[in-house]
Amino acid sequence: MVVANEQPVAGLFLMAPALWMTAEEYTIQSYTPKPPHIEITHGLLDDTVPCENSIRFAREHEGTILHLVPDDHRLKASHDFLAYQFQRFLEDISKQEM
Repeated sequence: MVVANEQPVAGLFLMAPALWMTAEEYTIQSYTPKPPHIEITHGLLDDTVPCENSIRFAREHEGTILHLVPDDHRLKASHDFLAYQFQRFLEDISKQEM
C-alpha cells in the first residue's frame, strides 16, 4: 500500500491490511493509492487488525472490492477462496494491460 502511494502499480491485492494502526511502527496513516484495481480480503474474526479499517478504506476509495470472510487474521480457513480470487485478480489485471 505504501509503495502504491508513490509508484504506479497495476493493482493491489490486500489481505487483512494493517491500515490506520496506532502502533509507533505504523508512521504512514494516509493512503492515496491510484491503481485501477484494488481488492481486499479481511476476516470478520480478525483480532489483530480490525476489519472496520478495511471497510473504511473501501468506503473512501471508490471501486475497491472488499471481501469480508468468516475467518481470523491469518485467513487460514480462506486459502481456497484467496487462491481463486487472486487468480481472477491477475486475469483482470492482465486484461487491463492489453
